[in-house]
Amino acid sequence: MSITRLQNVPLLSQPSTGVCWFKSAQMVYAWSKATGKGSMKDPMSVADFKWRYETNRDWWSGQNGMLATAFGMKTHSKVDMSLSGLNSFLPTHGPIW
Repeated sequence: MSITRLQNVPLLSQPSTGVCWFKSAQMVYAWSKATGKGSMKDPMSVADFKWRYETNRDWWSGQNGMLATAFGMKTHSKVDMSLSGLNSFLPTHGPIW
C-alpha cells in the first residue's frame, strides 16, 4: 500500500470516541498555520464546535460543508482519489479533511 505524507501535518490522538472530526480539523489547521497556506480558523476558537469537542459529540459527515465554512476551510468539489491524483493534489492544496 502506498502512502503519501505531507510535511507539517502533525499526528494528533483523539482523547475520546466521538471527536475524530475535531482532531482532524486541528491537524489541517496546524498544517495551514505552519505553511502559511489558507486562512483556516483555530477549531478551538469556534465556541459551538469547541463545546461539541469538550462534550464528546460526534459529527455527521453530511454536514461537513457547514463545518468547513465555520473553520474557514477551502472546499474542493472534485478530487481524483487515485494515488496519482492525490500525489498531484496534496502538495498543491494541502491535506484533505
